[in-house]
Amino acid sequence: MADTNDFLPVTFEKDKERVFQELAIKPILVTGWTTGGRPVFFHVHGVHEKVLRLTVVEGDGAEGTAGDIVEILFSLDDGQYHLTSTLQVSLHDEWSVSTEGNLSRLQRRENFRTSVPRGNKAVFRLTGMKTQTINRTDLVLIDISAGGARVKWPKGGLSLPHEGDAVSGEINTPGRDIEVFGILKSVRVDADTNEMDIGIEFHNLSGRDEQALLQLCLQIRRLTSYVAK
Repeated sequence: MADTNDFLPVTFEKDKERVFQELAIKPILVTGWTTGGRPVFFHVHGVHEKVLRLTVVEGDGAEGTAGDIVEILFSLDDGQYHLTSTLQVSLHDEWSVSTEGNLSRLQRRENFRTSVPRGNKAVFRLTGMKTQTINRTDLVLIDISAGGARVKWPKGGLSLPHEGDAVSGEINTPGRDIEVFGILKSVRVDADTNEMDIGIEFHNLSGRDEQALLQLCLQIRRLTSYVAK
């Protein structure tokens, strides 16, 4: 589960009602998944009698059966929200989820930067760079957030990067490849390993891709927490 320093529980019923009322009337996408399941994008079909009704936007249908624990990630004007609750009804392209679960709000996106464990399948595939020609090079992710990433720069094969360079690439995850564009914001050498790592700030992410990156961060943190136990 995400670090409690990142998410602030929404405890007052009036605040919860306001969140779900706003969610019901806004034309936004939400991301939902069951424990161990793949993420699926949904449209909000409505909220009625403390039940959130969702319709699948893309994918091969929604996994899960009634009674499963599900997680829902969505964005409103005042920030990102995360709901852990119970799946009441699951059809091939529809979910009904109780709103009486645990609702929390991400305090600040930049605080949700997540270290990527060695061996994780998520990588940054560099496909373009303003100052040189790139042949789709896989770079190891050091950490990632919805706003950027740090990656290890390979020794040899690529010329040295410079702050301010424009880059393009993909975040390759087990469930989704996310195309990103960004600017190199920092370039430094690790004093212990003498390896170079660079910081990339993402620009012009769609709401869907930002949610996919946040969901990836949640998955990595959950995996790290489980292994630590």
